[in-house]
Amino acid sequence: MTKKYKTSQKNRESYIYYSGSKKIATILPGKNGVTEIDIRFYILKMIRKWTKVAAMITELLVI
Repeated sequence: MTKKYKTSQKNRESYIYYSGSKKIATILPGKNGVTEIDIRFYILKMIRKWTKVAAMITELLVI
């Protein structure tokens, strides 16, 4: 799913993550002990994971 705009951080009430066209997670800061720091950590962790996966795929395609 491609979004045309991104809600500014001060106006966000939730973070919604998609895989293709399917919503896979909704995270609400302040609920169940989740903070903005937790969300940022999760995002960075996912970016690192997908960067490694992309590198592995690229390596396989080169061979």
